[in-house]
Amino acid sequence: MQSRHTLVFMTCVALATLFAPLNAHADLILGNQPAMIGAGNVQIGPSGRQGAVGLTTPAGGPIVLGNVVLELAPRTTSAGDPVVTIQSDSSGNPSGTVLATLDIPTGFQTGGRALYTFNDPSAFEFQPLTTYWVVLQKVAGTAGNDNIFWFGHLNAPLPTSDLGVTFAGSLIKENGPWEPVSTSFVFHPNFTINTEPIPEPSSLALLGLGSLALVHRRKRMRHDG
Repeated sequence: MQSRHTLVFMTCVALATLFAPLNAHADLILGNQPAMIGAGNVQIGPSGRQGAVGLTTPAGGPIVLGNVVLELAPRTTSAGDPVVTIQSDSSGNPSGTVLATLDIPTGFQTGGRALYTFNDPSAFEFQPLTTYWVVLQKVAGTAGNDNIFWFGHLNAPLPTSDLGVTFAGSLIKENGPWEPVSTSFVFHPNFTINTEPIPEPSSLALLGLGSLALVHRRKRMRHDG
């Protein structure tokens, strides 16, 4: 009778595991949000202008990219979609070598000013002790003043990190070399770079307990058979 009660208990635990939601969290690789609604902006236009923020990783293992969040707005409904890439570093500037291209968020043309999330479908890994650049530009083919606004902070503190990643600067490029966004005041575009969400330890423990319960049940059924 005791074995039967044990089996019933473990079966209930297994069923609870199957239907229990997984709790997950993402670490902040680098960013200055959620302080949304910046005091200024840079315009990413059709003339080839690009904006970039840099990061340098600490020693240790690789860091898996989950998504990048930017505070953007289209100047018009024909502004063209924003494109975000991860590029390597070349002498303190984006190299132009694309290491990863993030998914374009839906609804940008009519979404207005908001925080837009660019998910990474490739699970790109930032290697230790390396500088990378998150580069924003427009889908090619849109002319005129249909720019994308990338909002940021005036005289803001440096972005922070949960993982010891350091900020390498904010740059802009328009038909020429990369240069600081501003030399007359401190300006950093609003951005957040997050890791891939990972399950909480409690969720992993629950999954493990449920798996053991299922294994025990199968063994008991074979023995009774």
